[in-house]
Amino acid sequence: MQILYDKVSAEWEKSVHLPSRLLPALAERHMRIHNEAIVRARVLGWDAELGDDH
Repeated sequence: MQILYDKVSAEWEKSVHLPSRLLPALAERHMRIHNEAIVRARVLGWDAELGDDH
């Protein structure tokens, strides 16, 4: 697991860990996956708003 984490981290370092700095094809893929995950999370009841106990 650590080896995978290190490989992923090394790739993200190339873009300074910012999706906006990814190459266009990777940025598009990242946005698609991220947006699909947000939609799925909301369908399952996730709410991004912080409650009073933040």
